[in-house]
Amino acid sequence: MNKQNLSLVKNAPAPKTVAPWFRLADGFYDAQLVDVTTSGAGDAFRFRYTFRIFGADGLPIKEKNVDVGGRKTKTENLKDVTLIRTTSPSMQEGSKRRQILSALPRGRDLLGSMPLEQMTPDDIIGSPVQVLVLNQKNRSGQVFSNITEVFSPDLKKQNLRNVNS
Repeated sequence: MNKQNLSLVKNAPAPKTVAPWFRLADGFYDAQLVDVTTSGAGDAFRFRYTFRIFGADGLPIKEKNVDVGGRKTKTENLKDVTLIRTTSPSMQEGSKRRQILSALPRGRDLLGSMPLEQMTPDDIIGSPVQVLVLNQKNRSGQVFSNITEVFSPDLKKQNLRNVNS
């Protein structure tokens, strides 16, 4: 997604709350990219990648209801847990945006794999990935579950096989 196809990405509303919506234990999770938005302008311009998080049973993790310290809602109205990873627009080697896009399955063009810069939201939304979630304090001292790394869906399993061999 370069500047030419930014019009395909919608601007996200500014966050209105400082409390985390969801809290997960540190660890690796299966996830799915469900949305890509942008926020800010100029030097504050950011991409926001929203991931649905899955449990060990392969089903989306749901938010907690009020009985276990969550939102006051009926059990059937619980939302899927989603976490957002923001990145700068940089596509340089080692950038978080390049890491995320590299982890996503890519379509093919006549010359082989589609270049990362040409991928549009339609090409990537719905893609499976593995994410590493770590709980970290922000500048205000509030603890959030953050996606710190994004991997291709089978990378973690390959690494575990190599360690166990």
